[in-house]
Amino acid sequence: MPTYDYECSECGHLEEMFQKFSEKEVNTCPECASSTYGRVILQAPFSFVKGEPTTVQHLADRNTQKMGHYELQDRRKADNMDVHKKNKEANAIRNKINKMTPQQKRNYIENGD
Repeated sequence: MPTYDYECSECGHLEEMFQKFSEKEVNTCPECASSTYGRVILQAPFSFVKGEPTTVQHLADRNTQKMGHYELQDRRKADNMDVHKKNKEANAIRNKINKMTPQQKRNYIENGD
């Protein structure tokens, strides 16, 4: 049986009622007997399905588990190659800067190369 919240517009009386779907809406306020009594939404309905991903990490884990073994190997290999390539480029730039004289380093910082 669903729970409904009712509020009176005149006196501000607020009440929670359990009603069947087939029952009619209550229109008179039990406090002031006004006809401005009606249903209000105080809290949005919330539903949670067990097993559904709730965060990006859960979604990533689920997608990884669904991948085939070979597809996962290929994906990891490609990701590692990109990381190694970036590391090699960064190391080459660092080595180049370390071999510079102080005047060359100053020019590199001021002018870019």
